[in-house]
Amino acid sequence: LVPYTAAAACSAHSGSSTATSSSCDASDPANQVAIRTIIDNAVNGANEYLANSQIMNKRFRLKHKFLTLSNPDVPGQTWPNLLTTVNVLEGVQYWREQVGADLVHLVVGCDNANVLPGSCGIAYLFPMSNSRSYSASCWSCSLARKTFAHELGHQLNLKHDKNWCLAKENSGDYCSGTNFAFGGNDDGITYPNLITMGYYTVMGKQCPSGSYWCNRIGYFSNLNVHTEQNKPLGSSDCNNAAHIEANWDTVRAVAVEATPLPTSSPTVSRSPTHNPTDGPTRSPTDSPPTLKPTPAPTKVNTGGHCSTGEDCASGMCSGGKPANRQCLAPAPTPTVSTPAPVTPGPTDAPVTPSPTDSPVTPSPTESPTSSPVTPNPTDAPVTPSPTDSPVTPSP
Repeated sequence: LVPYTAAAACSAHSGSSTATSSSCDASDPANQVAIRTIIDNAVNGANEYLANSQIMNKRFRLKHKFLTLSNPDVPGQTWPNLLTTVNVLEGVQYWREQVGADLVHLVVGCDNANVLPGSCGIAYLFPMSNSRSYSASCWSCSLARKTFAHELGHQLNLKHDKNWCLAKENSGDYCSGTNFAFGGNDDGITYPNLITMGYYTVMGKQCPSGSYWCNRIGYFSNLNVHTEQNKPLGSSDCNNAAHIEANWDTVRAVAVEATPLPTSSPTVSRSPTHNPTDGPTRSPTDSPPTLKPTPAPTKVNTGGHCSTGEDCASGMCSGGKPANRQCLAPAPTPTVSTPAPVTPGPTDAPVTPSPTDSPVTPSPTESPTSSPVTPNPTDAPVTPSPTDSPVTPSP
């Protein structure tokens, strides 16, 4: 997690080391482009140095960067005091909890005269804890002098070179020389972190006063990595790469567990198995779909053979092959009646194809005859004789 101050944003925007928080409107996104680019490049640079040093599968990941509304880089501010206040700056704890950041690095605007003079950065040393996972650097040093990677190295228990090991908290003592968390080397004898040809590794300090100018190169010390002149960039007790590998997971374990943003809480959704209705789907219409009568009466086959309509009492003969033609009788004229109320559930009986209330019987006679069927059936069975009473034989 990388918070940055308004002074850092305005200084990076103007390119001036003396800019303050009032030098520009830091809340304007346009005035934050420069500082945000520096931060992105500093993270990418630190990962490049890991790769250069043959440290595999270990990379820094920027979880979030933001403008803090606090203003810690003021005249009289000191590095030790700044380090103790990073955790209480506006937005730091909130965003650390939201994104689950392992480490927090503050980028400030310092003019090296009135504000945070004398150095480029500071960090708590290993071992890490939630209250000690903080570091800081000047905006002008974070990338250009690789201070961002240098301070994160301290949090992975990397120290300075032997002759300039001033990284111990509240101490100016030299390092013991038994810990392999040091910088690179030149010839393995004089300045284990200084390259006599004019450069030194990430964790090295500046060259001694009065000495030649040295440049910090993008490597952590590693005995197995050599310069173009075949000079090793480490020794048995100057091996940052091995210490990064050993401590990486320990530092990761101190991360504050990420919590979701208030607006990102998932909404409770209904179970996908809950259907709108428990039973079959109700009919979408108020009446059964078979209520509408057909435009013409439905013809019913009476079973009598015919050739043309003249052979049938109804005057209608079915189509098809002559051998299959049958007399047809018109079904009673359909009447539209008020439909019965639709019950909530489906009816048990199937819907009849005819709109009449009762099924149409082919004929009211007791047995089929070959004679034509009268169009209207009688209410009583037809007797063999047309008389009203039975005929008795003559005496």
